[in-house]
Amino acid sequence: MDLVISLSKLFLGISFFYSVLSVFQLIRKNHLSGYLIVLPIIYLFYVIPLFTDWLFNLQFDSYWYIKQALQDSSTQVIYNFYIGAFVLVFTFLARYKRSFGEDNYFLSGFSLIRIYNKYKLIIWLIIVSPLLAVFISGNPSYYLTYSIFKSDMEAPPLHILVTKFCFLGVLFSALVISVLGLKEKEKLTGSNLPLRVLLYFFTFSAIWIHGKRSIVAIFFAALFIMFFITKLYNGKRILKRLVLFVFFFIGFNSFYGKNISNDFSETYKRLRMDYSRDYSVKFSIYNDLIIERNILPNQFDSYIFNVLQFVPRSYWEEKPYPYAVYFTNAVFGDFGSYHLYGWGFTTNIIAEAISNLGSFGFLIAPLIIIIILHFESKSRNAIFKLLSIVIAVLLFVLQPASFAIIIVFYMILFLKKQYR
Repeated sequence: MDLVISLSKLFLGISFFYSVLSVFQLIRKNHLSGYLIVLPIIYLFYVIPLFTDWLFNLQFDSYWYIKQALQDSSTQVIYNFYIGAFVLVFTFLARYKRSFGEDNYFLSGFSLIRIYNKYKLIIWLIIVSPLLAVFISGNPSYYLTYSIFKSDMEAPPLHILVTKFCFLGVLFSALVISVLGLKEKEKLTGSNLPLRVLLYFFTFSAIWIHGKRSIVAIFFAALFIMFFITKLYNGKRILKRLVLFVFFFIGFNSFYGKNISNDFSETYKRLRMDYSRDYSVKFSIYNDLIIERNILPNQFDSYIFNVLQFVPRSYWEEKPYPYAVYFTNAVFGDFGSYHLYGWGFTTNIIAEAISNLGSFGFLIAPLIIIIILHFESKSRNAIFKLLSIVIAVLLFVLQPASFAIIIVFYMILFLKKQYR
């Protein structure tokens, strides 16, 4: 078994380095596609944590049932070969099945300007919506303090709804920032400094109101996606800005302070939980496939919730819960239970697919992403492209329930056949 584990690690390592080199080559040649945005997310959350474990000689062993899965030899082999193959397939698609052609990039920029000019009022209402939602939240004063300084304050009744508007607000802020950049680049307008200042104010407000690090990451991710799909900047300039963002986010994470302590080992393990998803995939492989100790009480339960989550529980008391609820209970040994802890482990599309579909989930998870990027590649609508890639990225790091409002907007555009 040791030899098989070593071979699986070698395969994953070779796949990773080949993929990274291919992505850099494609970006330098300006051969851009949605896969070039998705692949770095897979590196960051599914591959690099394994390397840092080896580098620092530390393991994510804070929870017994997760530790049990991470130390299982069969689980390691399955995971390494699967993620290695996953990376290779997406790299192949990026190299030989580029998700958008050169014309689509160019036209999507002007398409974005036309859409902005046509729906300017609606777009700005969405950008302002987080501030409007605060006033109907039930306790507007709650948002005068940033989240890291109000641990003892009770959130307003509509806080979850407010955070959904924040998601939309930062997405459309990124869109307008790109529009202004495109107009200036094409000399369609002069300097838009007053409008930019106003836009940055609303963006900062949405980030403040939401109060979590994820909203910062989502804003910058949307911004970089817009740079890609509109060719506002070439690949090299995007890479330079990406490096600056990485340093900024490291500094912001230190300021945020969550899971940061004076003990390096403890800090590493806490951040390992925040910025990796390999443990959740291994947890589902070990429990759902190897020892058949199922995370869900019934097959398809979390998928049923994803589709019917908007049905009030008062009308359907037996409605299933989000996958993260079941996953968190399983981590504490209560497999199939749905106790609400008020917090939860962050899950992803692969772990959820395995828990719902068994081994078949290994195929369904990447297939969903491929289908999303396929329709995105056919579209010349910049907003549809933005939502498609954002959803593809978020599915690897969050459960669908946490960004359901983005999926709803995406489905509206999809049903209106904006992928054409």
